[in-house]
Amino acid sequence: MAKPTNDSEVFLNQLIAQIQLHLQTVGGTYITIGNITPSPLPLPGFKTWTGYTIPGSSAGVAPAPQVDPDTGVPIDNNTVEGVTSLASTTSAQIINDSPDPDIKIETGGTYTGHKIDRKLTEVKEVLEKNETPPPKTSGTFKNEAVASLKVANKVVSCPTKDQIYLKNGKINYELQLSPNIKLKDLTTKSLWPHNLKQMYSANANYKKQKGIVTIEELVCNLKSLAVNIVEPLLAQYPGFMNPVEGKSYRGINSAFRATSTVGGKSQHMVAEAIDVQWLTGSDGKSSNYSTEKYMEIANWCLKNLPVDQVIYEHTSTYGRVWLHISHRRDGVTNRFNPLTMHKTSAGEVYTSGFYNRYPSK
Repeated sequence: MAKPTNDSEVFLNQLIAQIQLHLQTVGGTYITIGNITPSPLPLPGFKTWTGYTIPGSSAGVAPAPQVDPDTGVPIDNNTVEGVTSLASTTSAQIINDSPDPDIKIETGGTYTGHKIDRKLTEVKEVLEKNETPPPKTSGTFKNEAVASLKVANKVVSCPTKDQIYLKNGKINYELQLSPNIKLKDLTTKSLWPHNLKQMYSANANYKKQKGIVTIEELVCNLKSLAVNIVEPLLAQYPGFMNPVEGKSYRGINSAFRATSTVGGKSQHMVAEAIDVQWLTGSDGKSSNYSTEKYMEIANWCLKNLPVDQVIYEHTSTYGRVWLHISHRRDGVTNRFNPLTMHKTSAGEVYTSGFYNRYPSK
């Protein structure tokens, strides 16, 4: 007997499981009338039957995810399978979300990340079971963030609907957002790929439209990201992605993510953020930059790009690092905040400033 619950999703999962078990116990009778096809031929008379299996399902086996036939990406890719490739080069903490995008970050302040929903929390817990415990930190814990120049945005013209959609109504993922970046590079070809779809956001910037963020607006946000963040970063520090088609193609860690945070606060969800990492080696998983190099890049971004936030993110495995960079198309609400994410026994903590807790030197 399942335990009582106030969680509607848990209740529905329990109900479905009980129905499936019950269907295997029901029975009935059918009549055969003689030697008719199909074979094997039943004898005339009454036949009994017991048990019914829901087509396409079996006990203990998860159904195959529904895939968008045009992109090959699961319609819901917030799964262990969807994020495993990316987590293997970072850690389960890649699923985390940064502090509330509407709050003012105070110098020296410490913050918690925005809460992810129950499904993604479960995905994260599965991934964490296979991770090596973090090494002891040995950093000086000195804030190394430089002063931001608060660079102004380059204003972009939003793509038209005719450019975003093909004649058959499907999204044109080949749309060129900037000289080197296509729409697919920041959506369906990232290491945690997601199909574009209309989103809901509780961020202050979207209150006037009741939180609805259309596909057209998402594409325009991605174009601003490509022009203002991705292109200059590629020019200064190439290697976090290789958008050239062919065997050497490497997708960005992540950009647009149809992920779920409680309250819909994620900047990935509204196409305002990217995660980047510099990798090399035959396995494509070995970092070719020291943690000090990442610190250099983080400060360059803070100083030279129109950023909302730059987060120097430490993982719980081997002191790996990646950068979360967010950017707002309006340019007015960019906060130019430096933050460091570090996993503690109490969970992930975000501290104002850049702190190298795993020195390479």
